[in-house]
Amino acid sequence: EWSDGAAARVDQILEQMLLLYRSGNADAKPNQRTYTTVINALSKSGVPGAIEKIEKILDNMCASTDSNDWPTAHTFTSVVSACANSSDEDKASKALRFLRRMQRMHSAGKYLNLKPNVYVYNSVLNACASSAGGKPETVESAFKVACGLFDELCKSKDDQPSDVTYSIFIRVCKQLMSEGALQRKMIEAVFRRCCRNGKVNLAVLRQVKEAASLELWIEIMKEKAGKSDLTIKDLPEEWTRNISKI
Repeated sequence: EWSDGAAARVDQILEQMLLLYRSGNADAKPNQRTYTTVINALSKSGVPGAIEKIEKILDNMCASTDSNDWPTAHTFTSVVSACANSSDEDKASKALRFLRRMQRMHSAGKYLNLKPNVYVYNSVLNACASSAGGKPETVESAFKVACGLFDELCKSKDDQPSDVTYSIFIRVCKQLMSEGALQRKMIEAVFRRCCRNGKVNLAVLRQVKEAASLELWIEIMKEKAGKSDLTIKDLPEEWTRNISKI
């Protein structure tokens, strides 16, 4: 992880490179990799004002006439991750705004390498999950964002929820929904879908165990329900057929 001081130093180095370039030193010109490294450092630092700094860097990248400066999907994933790592009350809506910006830029036809992928969606969902503990209206808004994006990804012709997506979305349901029958039904429905799609990994299973009722857990796991050291091999092959076994 990047400390506040390390992120600040990386930001200062970028500023120095820009000053040198503007004063005529062509070798000091930052490129996409430079900008993304700084964004990644600021994202992981969680320092106050990081999102504003990151957005300014992103604006400069997008405004460049040099395609070597333009952001990539990885850049936007780091930008969205900054929202999740921030203490901003409206982190979920900010993360969604960056995803929509990415989608608009790709659709315009200029930035062809900005096609949104499952990693960016997962980062937005993570921002939603980390909104837990906020004001009721903020939590409700974050949950709506998460549900909308999960549905969007399920219907996508280009990408589908990954095992990580299911793990994060179950955590969203666990942390943002009120405990009760509706929450249990939601978690069960998401898990059943995950099983059908062969995307159950241990992280998914851990989230379900923490959120599900004892009755549901026993129904799901049957004779393995009481086992404390579950492994992928304990699960039906059909549940895990589309995840990496490495």
